[in-house]
Amino acid sequence: MNPKVWLCMVAGALALAGCDDGGGADEDSTTGAASSSGDGVQTTIPVTSVTESSTDPTSSVSSSSSTGEFSDTDTDASSSSGGETDTSTSSTTGAAESSSSTGAGDDTTTGEPMAWDVEWCNLQFPPTIEGTTETMTTAYSRVYVEGLTDLTPTNNPDALLEVEFGYGDDGSDPADGWTWVAGVPNGGWDGSAVGAPNNDEYQGDLQFAAAGTYDYAARVSGDGGKTWVYCDLDGLVEGGYSSDQAGSATIQ
Repeated sequence: MNPKVWLCMVAGALALAGCDDGGGADEDSTTGAASSSGDGVQTTIPVTSVTESSTDPTSSVSSSSSTGEFSDTDTDASSSSGGETDTSTSSTTGAAESSSSTGAGDDTTTGEPMAWDVEWCNLQFPPTIEGTTETMTTAYSRVYVEGLTDLTPTNNPDALLEVEFGYGDDGSDPADGWTWVAGVPNGGWDGSAVGAPNNDEYQGDLQFAAAGTYDYAARVSGDGGKTWVYCDLDGLVEGGYSSDQAGSATIQ
C-alpha cells in the first residue's frame, strides 16, 4: 500500500475518535486554514487568501496611467492656448500696426491704451493775424500719424488724438503759460484735392484777451493730452518748434 494513503487513513481514524494532541488551534497544511477542535467537533476558520482579495494589478495600473495621461493632455492644451493668445495679442497691438481709427490698441502689460506716434504736424494757416480783442480768427493745422491719418484722404479722428490751438507772449515757450483752445477736424477736408492724402486737417478759433503782440501755434497729443508736440509754420520735423516760425499776432 502507498505510504501516503496509509497515513491519511490513520489520520482519519484518529479524527473520528476525537484524538488530538492539544486543545489549541492548528493550521491546515493543505488549505492554510486555522482549525480548532473542542468537544470532539472540529471547526475550521477560513483564512482569506491575499491573492483572492486583491484587485487586478494590471487594471489598477492601467487606470492610473490613463488618468495621468488625460491630466497631462489637459495641462498641455491650456499652456498652448495661453501662449497662442499672448503671442497673437502682442503681435497685433500698437499704433503703427492698427488698421482702425477706433484706437491705437491696448498695452498687454498694463491694459492701458497705447499712444499714437505723432510724426509730423504744422501750423498751416494763417501765418499772421491782425485785429482787435473782438476778432475771432480760425487757424488750421495739418497732422500726420502713421496708421491713422493715412487710412483715408478725409479726416480720421480718434479719441487719443487731440489737437489744440494757442497763443502766448511774443518769444515765449508754448509749454509754459499759453492759452489753449480745443481744435476739431475740418469737415471740408479732402487731402487728395491738395496733394496731402495722408494728412488730416484740424481747425480752431483764436480770440486774444488783450491788446499786444503774440506768438500762436498748434499742438498735438497722441495719448489723450498727457504729452504734446508743438507745431509751427515749417512743421514738426524742421527743427521742432521755434518762436521765429510761430504765427505772429498783433492785437489792438
